[in-house]
Amino acid sequence: MTQLFWVSSILTIILYFQYSYSQTTPTNCAGITTDWLAWGEWSTCTDTCGGCGIYMRTRVCLTSNINCLCQG
Repeated sequence: MTQLFWVSSILTIILYFQYSYSQTTPTNCAGITTDWLAWGEWSTCTDTCGGCGIYMRTRVCLTSNINCLCQG
């Protein structure tokens, strides 16, 4: 389970930085409401023989301003 969490965390970090660098102007997020929804279900494994397959799951960030991301 630790390995699965690690893969999910790495994907989250990559997506966060990809989104951060795509913004052209800084946004003041003071007072902006953001909240994470619960994690979704795990996907099926990409490797059926117990090798180095990957499981994935996602969660959605609810925000009142698309330029202000959820923390964590």
